[in-house]
Amino acid sequence: MKKIVVAAIMFLSMSAFGIASEKENPAAAEMSVSVKGTVVDKNNGEVLAGVAVKIVGTDVVVYSDFDGNFQINNLKPGKYQIESDMISYKKNRKEVKLEIVQDNKLELEMENL
Repeated sequence: MKKIVVAAIMFLSMSAFGIASEKENPAAAEMSVSVKGTVVDKNNGEVLAGVAVKIVGTDVVVYSDFDGNFQINNLKPGKYQIESDMISYKKNRKEVKLEIVQDNKLELEMENL
């Protein structure tokens, strides 16, 4: 019986430790950044929906929503090549430096073929 109680206490202690370690660590949150922005047509300024926005050299791809907005989270601070791609538009590549700030905003302009 004593072994069961000790095992149960160890299990609960380990579970509580796991739950506590899963809570967001403010220091760790500062180490990741996000970038958000809008994709627009270079000629008329209209927003573009369904544009693939990629971080070059990674598997990270998001698509702009109906309002042309996109957001990429959980990136490390640093320089990135961001590429936007959509049928009937030229691919656009832009180098950005993402810093630990409240907002890393970006406007991507797409030009017709």
